[in-house]
Amino acid sequence: MQQWGGACGLFLASSAVVMVLFWNTTQTIVVVWAHSRTYAHGFLVLPVTLYLVWCYRDRLLGISPLPNSRGLVLGAILACSWCLGGITQTLLVQQIAVISMLPALILGIFGSKVLRILQFPLGFLAFALPVGTSIEPWLQKIAAMFIMLGLDMAGIPHHRDGYLIMIPSGTWEVAPACGGLRYILPGLALGYVYTAVMHHTLKQRVSFLL
Repeated sequence: MQQWGGACGLFLASSAVVMVLFWNTTQTIVVVWAHSRTYAHGFLVLPVTLYLVWCYRDRLLGISPLPNSRGLVLGAILACSWCLGGITQTLLVQQIAVISMLPALILGIFGSKVLRILQFPLGFLAFALPVGTSIEPWLQKIAAMFIMLGLDMAGIPHHRDGYLIMIPSGTWEVAPACGGLRYILPGLALGYVYTAVMHHTLKQRVSFLL
């Protein structure tokens, strides 16, 4: 138990150092959470991840923290990736690198056995990333397709021009928000939490999410 206490203290201190060193990148993530309802669920990612880790505590019984040097190597690779993202001005690469440093710290401080047990709960950290807007046009097309199908079934005359749908009462636009990304991401996040707690095999979890 004393080993766990020391390891947890070192992890908290190391996490704080990472946040300070890469604060500008962390801030870009938080700003998106605060200004976009699509990613507002990001504020819950860290507390929920901690909850999932707590739910897996019984699986850690009998395991002692064993530092692994591969965690330092992985951390160095992620730091280089962050630098590369800065050079190429690819913010997403920097954000992924910073988020991935938490599992790297766990590997380095607690060891590979602990990381293996906690890999699925830690996967929830991916929902902190403000990604997904690139598929909005695809989601808009699906929404427009269903609208056209509904109009056909209702017998309402219509004409479609891209994302604009003309009917006798006026012209309507299938806006990006109509694609449903704002609901898909939180829905997946909620499903991820459920399957992490209720299911025990990767096959069950992937099947449930699909």
